[in-house]
This record gives sequence, structure tokens and C-alpha cells, in this order.
Amino acid sequence: MRKIILSFLILSLLLISLASATVTQTNVMKYGILQSGGTLTTTETGITEVNILGFVCSASDCSSTSGTLFSGNVLNTGSSSQISLQFPTQLQDQGYGLFFYKNGYIPYEVKSTFSGSGAAPTGTRYLAKAEVCKPILKNLRVSNSSSEIIVKADVDSPISHAGPLNLIPNSIKDQYLVNVKVDLEVTGAANTSETKTINLEFSESKEAEFRIPANPGIYNIKLQSSTNDEKCLSSQSDEESQEYTISQPPIIQCSSDSQCNDNNPLTYDSCQNPGTSQSQCIHTPIACNANSDCNDNNQSTTDICNNPGTQQSYCENTPTPTIACSTDAQCSDGNPLTYDQCIAPGTENSECKNTPIACASNSDCGTSGFFGNKFCSVNIVKQLFITYTCNNPGQLNAQCISGSQNQTLQTCSDFCSNGQCQTFQCTQNSDCFSILNLVAESLPFCKSGDVYKEVATPVCNNPATPNAQCTSNTQEVLVESCNFGCNNGQCLQNPVQPISLEIISPENKTYNTTEILVNIQTTNATLVKYSINGGANITYISPLTLTFPEGANILVATASNSQNALSKSVSFSVNTTGNQTSQDTTPPGTVTNLILIDKGTSFLKWSWMNPGDSDFKNAIVYLNGVNVVNTSSNMYFASGLNSNTTYTITLYTQDINGNINTTGISNTAITDADSNNGGGNGGGSGGGSSGGKKKTQQFPDLTPIELKAPPVFYEDFGSLNLSSNKQQSTQIKIDWKLFLWILLLLSLLLLIIIVVVLLIKASK
Repeated sequence: MRKIILSFLILSLLLISLASATVTQTNVMKYGILQSGGTLTTTETGITEVNILGFVCSASDCSSTSGTLFSGNVLNTGSSSQISLQFPTQLQDQGYGLFFYKNGYIPYEVKSTFSGSGAAPTGTRYLAKAEVCKPILKNLRVSNSSSEIIVKADVDSPISHAGPLNLIPNSIKDQYLVNVKVDLEVTGAANTSETKTINLEFSESKEAEFRIPANPGIYNIKLQSSTNDEKCLSSQSDEESQEYTISQPPIIQCSSDSQCNDNNPLTYDSCQNPGTSQSQCIHTPIACNANSDCNDNNQSTTDICNNPGTQQSYCENTPTPTIACSTDAQCSDGNPLTYDQCIAPGTENSECKNTPIACASNSDCGTSGFFGNKFCSVNIVKQLFITYTCNNPGQLNAQCISGSQNQTLQTCSDFCSNGQCQTFQCTQNSDCFSILNLVAESLPFCKSGDVYKEVATPVCNNPATPNAQCTSNTQEVLVESCNFGCNNGQCLQNPVQPISLEIISPENKTYNTTEILVNIQTTNATLVKYSINGGANITYISPLTLTFPEGANILVATASNSQNALSKSVSFSVNTTGNQTSQDTTPPGTVTNLILIDKGTSFLKWSWMNPGDSDFKNAIVYLNGVNVVNTSSNMYFASGLNSNTTYTITLYTQDINGNINTTGISNTAITDADSNNGGGNGGGSGGGSSGGKKKTQQFPDLTPIELKAPPVFYEDFGSLNLSSNKQQSTQIKIDWKLFLWILLLLSLLLLIIIVVVLLIKASK
């Protein structure tokens, strides 16, 4: 029994140690610049929103993998430029391949072989952009077919894959692509241009191909490569050119007789020496190709073409008897007012006779229609209508006749006058509202401090007669007497509240900066608005700094309440170009009285006093060396912090002209300890470095910084047993709740085994 209990105690301790043994490493993301020679220039500029992807390598260069890290998830640093990564205590396979990437940057690769437990040294990951990208063009090749010229060239990626990992995961292949543009320009025998975009992997080379129409002549062909990829800070183009000639083919005039057709029916067309450069078309005149070619314009002959279309063709014209006509149609003289006849048709005695007639259609007799003026017949509008008719049109007995009658044009609903229907102006008083555009009652309005309205009374004089006429009478009627006066047609419920309005800034003067404070003060106003240079009205809330254009400006302010409104304006000028020699270059003073006013396990809150400079714009706030916010407020609340951890806040100041006071004012504070984990030992995202020389605070983006670092980073901790380092092992955090649960479960399991053993012994 004692052996069983001892075994379970040893197993419990082993499980507890395995549950808490991991390797933790802090990774810091910074910006780097990849030089043309492959040298990486590093900076202290942090990068946020960086993704991390990890794999277990089954080959030393990670060209093959056997698993993933972080449960296959993609980690992200979020708004921070740091992240802590955890690795298993036991080294898996050939180590780990890590990819740190973000859109627009060259990914950073790390090969790590961690083992042991505790905290690993901090790793700095430089996500870089190439300083100059130059996609190389080479091996320009030009050829042609019968219809087109083919231009080909090889394009090399401007970025090489220099990382330690021989692996590009499918999920982030787009991070290893460079967008390259290849331009084709052709002059000479043809003038054309074309652009193609190629996506190249790092270190990859692809063929660019163009096709243009081919004609004889000399072509000047030029290819040029460039890139505007986000991973490149600038681009250099490469160029390849070549002159290409297509010779003029020999001229062959014809290959067959059909190609010599000149569309002249009176020539015989033939091709001599067909299909050769000596080919020639011969066009031999012939007599005729059809009977119509033999027409001698003599109606007394019959015209015939013998052997038509050949060189032996000839015409024959045989006399025929004279016949004047055979049908009436042959005697038509084209005059519709004659009757055309063929007398003795088809004989030698035939003749044509064209007899005049009266009409061939109604229009020959006249145009039917209304004549004279319209007139009234009681309540009906009428007009005279005359009709012309041709009886027996086109015949010898054709005759024109006419008739007339008064036709009704319109029946009037009211009355007729001067040949037109008229409408009574009114038939009752209510008709006069629309005729006179009257409104029965107007909207309420103010008069002498009371509410009035206008009431209109229309009158229809001589209703429903031609003499009907509308008149009206309008009177002002008192609606309500007001005790406190009237506004907008309503009685005021309270005494009038006068409004005051004053524009403190800008003033009527010339400013040498476009950033100007707008300060408007009012009393008794419920709404304050402003507009700039006639633009939209914008609600004004509190003093604010606005950007104004160069030259003359005008700001209009309005204040109003439910009773009154008031408006004021101020004119001023902005002239920065004429004052460059005297431009403000003096930075504002520093902040004062920087103190911690509140804190907790996950937050710290500071306050301070901003400088009294009139051109002060904002304070630049850094927390542990990271620029977290630029604010014109006098307070900063830092949340999401680690418990029992030291944080240092540093403040710089900036004015509206961009001048920065680089003298930082700092304050250091420690978050409260978390009672749930026994106080802990700190860590997390706190700033500072342990041991060595004190690091001097660098103010970012104020002066150029010389940066030097190798282009890749390789970690090998395979021989480092981190758990043997006492100082580092104290940084391991233990989840006491989990420990107590495991201990309780093991105790219950031990108790069950003891009971089972006792029962077995009792049964014996």
C-alpha cells in the first residue's frame, strides 16, 4: 500500500511540472529598410497589427513540416508592437519555423530550436521594405509569323528570398509576391504600346510575352520594367531594346485569269506567267458579251451578239418591220390629264392618240377643306367646308363637281362668342378662390405683439353669365392676445431672452499660419453655428483649431434660441509664404505637475498641466518608449496593463507650427498586484532592459537615425536548458487554481484505489 501511495505522489508531481513547463519568448516588431546589397538597416520604429504563423519543421531548413504551432492559429500583435509566444518544453522534430508578416512589408523568418522551460531572450523582428526595387529584364527575343511579331523577355523579381526557411506556406503566398509592370513601346514600321503586369515570387523569374501585327518594315522595339509594390520604397526601371526588320515579299500581279477581271464586259481578261514576279494581266477588247452590247439604237433592227464574251465575238443587226405600238401602255405620254390609246395595235398602221380629259383624281378639281371664319350658332361653333370630287377619273368622260356645307366644330358647355367657346368666370363664390389664388385663412403672424391671421371672402358677380366676374375682400383678424409678445406666429410663454454673441478669435488681422483657434462666446443661445468663406453652417461646440486657406478669409457666427437670432462676422488673412524668413521655430514649453492620480491591477491614470503658450497644439505621449497618443487634453488613462508591473510615461509638447520640444517629462508608476495569483512576478509589456548600460530614450521621427543590423535573425536554443537558470525560472507563472484541482483529483483517485485494495483483501 505504501508503494502505491508513493507512486501516485510521484505521478502527481510529474503531471504538475509538465502542466506548467513552457518556454515563453517576447517578440518585438520593428521597421527595417532592405538596402540594394541585401544589408538590412534597422530602426526603432515599432510596427503593430503583425501576424505570426508557426510550423514544426521535419527538415533542418523547414522545407517540409510535420505540424503547426499555436494550434494552427494565426496570432496577431493587435495595437501593440510586442507579443509573447509560448513553445513546448520538449523540442519537436527539427525545430520551429516562424513567419512574422504584414501587408506591404517583406516577411521576417525565424528558425528556432527552443527547449527547456522559463523565459527566452527577447527577439526583435524587423519587417522591412526594400529601399530600391529594380526588376531585371534579360534575354530579349523577337520573332515573327506571317501575321504577327512575337516579343519575349525574362523578368527577374526585384526582391530575393533571403530568409533561413526554405518554405512559403500557401496561406501567405501573397506576402512573397512583387507586382512588376512591363511596358512595350514599338516605333518605326508601327507605333504602338502595351503594358502587362506580372506577379513574381521572391527570387522568381518569369517570361513576359507581347504580340503585335506584322507588316514589312523596320521595328524599334523597347521593353521597360518597373514596380510600384508597397514592399518597395522606390523603384528603378530596367530596359532592353532591339531593332527588328521584316522584308518586303515579292510582288505577284496575278495567279489566275479571274484575278485579272477589270469588270469590263467588253474585254477578254487573261493572266500571263501566273504566280510569278513576271505575272501580268492582259485585257483584250472584244466585240460583245451580250445582245444588249450590239444595240444600234434603231427600233427597225433586231440586234444579236454572236460568240459572246470571246475574242471571236461579233454583232449582227437585222432590219425589222416598223410598228408604232402594240398596247395602250406603249402610248403613255406621262401626263395624267390625257387619255392614252393605241390605234390599230401591233400593225404597220398602228398609232398613238393622247386625248385631254377633265381630271384623273379629286385633287385635280381642287383642294377640299374649311373656308372662311368660324362663327357661332347659339352655343355651337361652325365653319364652311367645301368638297371637290372627280367623277369617272382618268376616263374620257371625267368631270369635276363641288359641294359645300356648314360643319359643327365644337359644342360649348357655357357659351359661344366670336366663333370660340367661352367659359363663365364663375358660377358661385367658392370658384373665386382658385381664380384669384386666394387662401381662405393665412398662417398666423405677429402684429403689435399679438397673433393675427388674414381671412379672405370671395364674391362671384353675375354668376353663370358671360358677364360673370370675381372680386374679394381680405381682413386681418385677431387670433390671440399675447402677454409676453409674439414670435413666428405664436405667443411667447416667457419674457424675451436677449442673445449676446462675440467672436474672440480669429481677429481682424493677418496670420502667418493656417492653423488658427476659433473661439466664439455667447449668452442665452441654445444653438451656435459658424461658416467659413460662405460654406456650410457647422454646429460650434467649444474652442477648436481649424485650418484656413491662404489669402482673405471670412468667418460668420450665428447664435439663436427659440425667440431670437444674432449673427456676426470677422475678416482676416492668412499669409505663410511671405513670412517664411520669420516663421515661428520656437517650440512650446514642457508640461508641468505630471502626477499619477489613480491606479489598479490593469490601469494607470496620470494628469498634468499643459504649457501656457498661445500656439500650443498637443502633448505627445509615450508609454515605455512607445508613442501611444497625441492629445490636447491634460490627462491619459492607460488600460489593459499587466499587474505589479512598472510603467514609465514620457511627455513631449508640440505647437501648431510643428515645432516639438524634445525635453521629455517622465513619471514612473507600478500597477497593483493581482491578489488572485499571489502577487506574480511582473513581466508583460513593461519597458526597459535588464542589465548592461542604460538605454537612452530616442524621440522618433525628429532627426535621422543611423541603423545597422543583419538582414535575417536565427535563434538556436537547442543547447540552452532554461529551467536550470534560477533567475529565469522564477519568471514561470503557476496557475494555483489548476494546481489545486489536479491535486484534488489525484487525492480522490488515490482514495478510490485504497478502498479497492481494502475490499480485495477483505474478500480473501
